[in-house]
Amino acid sequence: MLAHNQRVTRRPIPLLSFVRADMGVTLLPALSVPLGDDLLALPVAHKGLNRRLDLITLEGVSLLPAAEALIHNITTEAEMWTAKLVQL
Repeated sequence: MLAHNQRVTRRPIPLLSFVRADMGVTLLPALSVPLGDDLLALPVAHKGLNRRLDLITLEGVSLLPAAEALIHNITTEAEMWTAKLVQL
């Protein structure tokens, strides 16, 4: 029989620390795991699962080039993850 112990937090850093301490697993966006980390992010593929991402900007304000690049990188990464999930 498995022991059942719940830890609750809304921040990813403690959750990743719990996983490193072999206290269980967690469900987080893969981008929450730092690059080069010793943890493995596995995709969860289920047709009923989805996540909505909203990019928030000020209406009527031109974005700086860095903000434009960030939006481009986020949307490109989201499209790549979507394509990977569709293949599963």
